[in-house]
Amino acid sequence: MSIKVCDCEDNGLGNLGTPNCQNIAGITSNLFLVPTNDSLGQPNYIDLLTASLDSAYFTAALQNADASKRWQFVPKLENVTNERAESLTEELGSGRSIKIRKGVKSFFGSIYKQSYTFYGKLELAGCNDISAFPIDLAGNLIGRLSPDKTKLYPVMIDKETYDPIYIEPTDSTAAKINLSFDWADTERDACLKMIKASEMDVSIFALRSVIDANLVESPDTAPSTTAFGVIVSMDYGTALKEKEITGLVVADFVVTSGGVPQVPLTVTETPTGTYVFDFTGAPLPAAAAVTVTLVSGGKFEANEVLTIAIP
Repeated sequence: MSIKVCDCEDNGLGNLGTPNCQNIAGITSNLFLVPTNDSLGQPNYIDLLTASLDSAYFTAALQNADASKRWQFVPKLENVTNERAESLTEELGSGRSIKIRKGVKSFFGSIYKQSYTFYGKLELAGCNDISAFPIDLAGNLIGRLSPDKTKLYPVMIDKETYDPIYIEPTDSTAAKINLSFDWADTERDACLKMIKASEMDVSIFALRSVIDANLVESPDTAPSTTAFGVIVSMDYGTALKEKEITGLVVADFVVTSGGVPQVPLTVTETPTGTYVFDFTGAPLPAAAAVTVTLVSGGKFEANEVLTIAIP
């Protein structure tokens, strides 16, 4: 989409005819937060020519093994405002005003029923250059259309204004996280376009981001060449007990010794969140270190690689 700018040599006013029906975005309900550029400095975007906008596409974006290309899904936002301030003007001695520039467009929304832990992760998102695809209440996705109409870019956020604040509960109000930021002043409302919910084959509000995981050696299984145990948990939980991650299988883990992959015969979850690795079919090297992590590109991502000493 090519947007014209003011040109004193163009005597036309711009055509204001409209079709009978226009696509107008509703109130923002959620956000996809997206790194503005990947690790190679290339912008992240939706390829409108090739993307199959189904559950697999969005799941792949949310679980991308490359963190610089990975999307993050912000839960339901309430009390949303997304308003542009009045333009900055200079008042002349004659009483006339001249517009200097457009006002800043600011976003605000509250996220309820989230913990201190989630707040910490939301806060970290502001450490990088960041953009967003707003999603309205109807499930429509909004972005910036490229001039050649082949790409939809996330809308750039002014990184220095990104400011989530945790609000403690009171006798009359619930705990919440207030998220506020300004959109980059280079973004123009006239360049925004939506992808309608009906054009996407996905239940967009059911999507979820990757969960960080912690891997700790289990004290219940003495490490040997034929077995060891690993406790897998989230950052969420209490100070005494983190919430367990359940339901993992052999294919969810990567085990190596001396850089050589080691495939267990079985991985048994017992008790909940604790996984016992059985190597009786192909014993591990003795007097060596084994590393354990989770497969990249899944629902969970290991914060650190676990190292276990095999006697």
